[in-house]
Amino acid sequence: MIFNLSAVARARKKMEMTALSYSERKRIELLEQKRLELAAKAAGITYLMYMPRSFPHPSGLLYRSERNARTSVWNPLQNDDDLFRLALAVPNVNLHEIITRECRAGGDVARRVREAFVQAVTGPIREEDLARPSAPVQGESTTGDEAIENLEPGRPT
Repeated sequence: MIFNLSAVARARKKMEMTALSYSERKRIELLEQKRLELAAKAAGITYLMYMPRSFPHPSGLLYRSERNARTSVWNPLQNDDDLFRLALAVPNVNLHEIITRECRAGGDVARRVREAFVQAVTGPIREEDLARPSAPVQGESTTGDEAIENLEPGRPT
C-alpha cells in the first residue's frame, strides 16, 4: 500500500478532532517521521532524532544548527522556512509549479503546498517501509535520552 501525504494530513486533522486508536496515531506518526527523514536526507540535514508532537511543541527532526550551534526542530510540513531550505537543496522539484497547482484548488493553500512539495521530494512510502526502524543519520543514538546525553554540556538548547 502506498500512502498519500494529503491522506496523512486528513488523518492528523481527524486525530485532533476525534480520538483515534493508539495504533492509528502511531501509524500516522511513523509515516510523518519517515517523510521527514527522507526529506532531511534530500536536503543534506544531519539530525539527532525524531521528536514526536507534544503540546505545545510540534513534531519534527531535532538537529543542531550550523549558525549558532543550538538545537532546533526541522519540519517542512509545518514551517515555511524549513520548506524553503528544502526547496533550495532540491532544485529538481519545481516549487513554483506546485504552488500554482495548489492555488487553483483553493482552501488551505500553504498547508497543501508544503505537503505536496515534501511528497514530491520523498516519493511514495510503502507499508513495509514503516515497519523498518530507521536510525538517525549520524548513527549516534536512537532514543531521546541518549540523544540528550550526546548534546554538549553548556550549550544553549
